[in-house]
Amino acid sequence: MEALMKKVKDACEKRGTTGLLKLGKVGELLSAECKAIVEKAFAKLDKTGDGIITSEDLRKYYSASDDTNFDAYLANFDSSDASAGPVEVTKAEFIEHYTKQRASIYPTDEYFITSVGGCWGV
Repeated sequence: MEALMKKVKDACEKRGTTGLLKLGKVGELLSAECKAIVEKAFAKLDKTGDGIITSEDLRKYYSASDDTNFDAYLANFDSSDASAGPVEVTKAEFIEHYTKQRASIYPTDEYFITSVGGCWGV
């Protein structure tokens, strides 16, 4: 956790006195182990290898107790609009989602890896 906090502090200091840290740069804050499990999950879902997974692909593997939870999960992605048909999620969106999750929910890398790995069966 100290290493993560140092990365955040260093990133903020590089941006001057504004105190702003763009979320686009937060992906750099995932540890190599955390990023690897997210990429492994994405690869499992991306059956065509085109860098895009659909809501149907996600539904096959996502471990949620009901459709309401799954729909709430889909709403986390920038390009999601379930009313317009199948949702498509890029690898960048998938990584960004889990980067935000790691920063706000999971207290340790180990917990993150266990949770994400368990969710996607990787």
